[in-house]
Amino acid sequence: GVVATHSSADDCWGVFHGQVFSFTSGGSGHPKKSLVKWGICGQDTTSLFDSQHPEYYLTTQLGRVGGRLLGALMPGASGSS
Repeated sequence: GVVATHSSADDCWGVFHGQVFSFTSGGSGHPKKSLVKWGICGQDTTSLFDSQHPEYYLTTQLGRVGGRLLGALMPGASGSS
């Protein structure tokens, strides 16, 4: 799917709770290389996110680490389809 094509530190999209975020611009939180190392770029990582953070982080903290909401995940756009 489309999200799977954005799987590098220079072009990183991640899916959390059905929402697609771009981390390409970077931020002051996790280094972009860590996002790749943890497997966040290019796939739905809701389970990993939920195991590490409370759900409110989705709306309050992803911007701090450079996450920019792109929109809702469209059917067939994730890495798993």
